[in-house]
Amino acid sequence: MKLKNILIPTGVTTPGMLVRDAFAECVRAQVPAIPFRNDKGELSGRVSLRHTMKKTCLPDFMVEMAYVLGDDLSCVRNAEEKAMEVLGYTIDEFVIPKFYSLTTDITVIKALAIMEKHNSSYLFIVDDGVYKGIVTTLAIAQRMVALDRTCASSK
Repeated sequence: MKLKNILIPTGVTTPGMLVRDAFAECVRAQVPAIPFRNDKGELSGRVSLRHTMKKTCLPDFMVEMAYVLGDDLSCVRNAEEKAMEVLGYTIDEFVIPKFYSLTTDITVIKALAIMEKHNSSYLFIVDDGVYKGIVTTLAIAQRMVALDRTCASSK
């Protein structure tokens, strides 16, 4: 099973892009992150839903105290207002410079091993400097389930 059969095409983020547009692309493609293309046109990082939300919505003390927090937090009463504020930010300050990528001819098992090595649930696919899409553990699981259904129906 090669990655080219599983990858999910997505757009990329660029300098000055709004969080709302990056989030909309992640939601459209059902992926946790998309690559960042710098002013030189090079893929030089990524914008992650998780990282952006953590940096904008969760003070460190809330993360540390997550299990003892009550359900009625006064600091999140205006969550809708905060969400609208965050969506209006530019993504520039949320770009993670680490960028893990593979080519389309790599096997799924190698991709899973590299994801595990980097404690990630996704990798970007780049062939000859051209971004092709993202592979996620969810996409791999979906392909496995589809193969199982195909095999079960042919028995």
